[in-house]
Amino acid sequence: MAKIEVDEEAWNQNESIRKVVAAIAADPKRRAALEKLHKEVDPTIKTPTLDTEKAVIEPVEAVRKEFDEYRKAQEAKEAKAEQEARQAKLNANFEAGRQWCREQKYTPAGIEAIEKIMADKGILDHKDAATIWERDNPPPPPAMPGGSGSWNFLDLPTDEAGDVDIKNLITSVGSKSDGNVDRITDKLAREALMEIRQAQPRR
Repeated sequence: MAKIEVDEEAWNQNESIRKVVAAIAADPKRRAALEKLHKEVDPTIKTPTLDTEKAVIEPVEAVRKEFDEYRKAQEAKEAKAEQEARQAKLNANFEAGRQWCREQKYTPAGIEAIEKIMADKGILDHKDAATIWERDNPPPPPAMPGGSGSWNFLDLPTDEAGDVDIKNLITSVGSKSDGNVDRITDKLAREALMEIRQAQPRR
């Protein structure tokens, strides 16, 4: 066999490299990293340490990924359920507020105006918005019979329905028909109250 002459300096360099590689290969983690680097340079080489490590890590990573996906799905499900519950509560409160408006005899136009205030000002409670509506839209002063703003007892009664009752009342005063007077005054009082209420639509 022919002898190969090696330069001493080159020998020493090679020996130094061999020792470094041997030191790296002595640690499993470093050996796997070394195999990975070697694999990048030469895809045909075998990487037993890297393959063993990969066989252990891959199932763990698969389980971890599956768990992360499950956790994210649960968090999304819980967040959706919480959002739906919050929305259902808001809807229930809104309908309860609208029902309260109906019970307070607000007209559909009044309820619409109140809900517009709610939308414009970001108010969630119909009662709070109704307070603003009432403040900005006070009821008109009571309408007085005859449109003159006061009772004019000097005007003679006419033959209209209301004036007929007043005629009868005047005729009955001082007579013995006290029951008739009570009946007429009660009728006139009810009609006056009804007229005031009609002249003052609340909403």
